[in-house]
Amino acid sequence: VKKKPYVEALEDKFIEKTDLQRIGQEAWRRYLRRNRSVITDLCMGQLFNLVTCPECNHSSKNFDPFNVLSLPLPTVDEVIFRCLVVRRATTLNCPNTLLQVGGSSKRRPKSLNQLSPPSKELIFEEYAIPTSRLADPGDLKIK
Repeated sequence: VKKKPYVEALEDKFIEKTDLQRIGQEAWRRYLRRNRSVITDLCMGQLFNLVTCPECNHSSKNFDPFNVLSLPLPTVDEVIFRCLVVRRATTLNCPNTLLQVGGSSKRRPKSLNQLSPPSKELIFEEYAIPTSRLADPGDLKIK
């Protein structure tokens, strides 16, 4: 919007007589007349506010635009991270199933030179790491 037109606020009589959905549509239409952009289309919204005076019981209804919305996070003492590791089997990590040296006898390799290349067999390992909700990310690293 290069020329921003003057937009009047919604009248109290209109707000009292009209249903909430229609009030919200009209408030958004009026907001867009002055603030139309790609950012508005993608990142903006509106909140409904109802304020009531405790002394005279007068209530005011209003729709306010927002681009950042704060949401409360649930409080959890402990979070469990689940990790699935998929890797190929080797004679080092699966000696009883893959290593057959000299016929049917099974021996663990004595050096890395005796290792066979990884097989086509896959190993699936699942780990569960319990940690406090506000833990330091460094706590999750393997030491």
